[in-house]
Amino acid sequence: AAGNVTSMSFPGLDGNATNGYYLVGNIDSNFNGSNNYLLYVNGDTTDTNYRMQYLAARATSTFLDRVSNPSVANTQDLTGTHFAYYVSRDTNGHFRFSGMYQRENDTLLIGVTQWGIRSAGTIANITSLQVNSQNASGIGDGSRVSLYAFTL
Repeated sequence: AAGNVTSMSFPGLDGNATNGYYLVGNIDSNFNGSNNYLLYVNGDTTDTNYRMQYLAARATSTFLDRVSNPSVANTQDLTGTHFAYYVSRDTNGHFRFSGMYQRENDTLLIGVTQWGIRSAGTIANITSLQVNSQNASGIGDGSRVSLYAFTL
């Protein structure tokens, strides 16, 4: 990102011409506090239209949860995050994503495995993807998010 931004978009996609996408990113948070990064498909930015489950490891503890949003990463107090996700439309037309992210600061490393779905019905095609910061300008200057299409 050139400057601090709230969103990074990938328009003009044709998911029917691929088997899926690989989304990778390194985000430097520009927000002092907890900040989620959310993955939306085809302009649907209603968090409750998505379900996501995760398993996290922090120091010697593990925990899991299910939430109603398409979070793909989280940062805390100006930390950075790295993430990698497989994104696709399954054979029944559901948008799905699965992958991992990690964040760290000087004293703590957190690794999270996640999987999610757009639960508000099916889609005919993946035509756009968007990574949004929960907080305004939360994607810091120099952050990078890349999308790679692949065919099996």
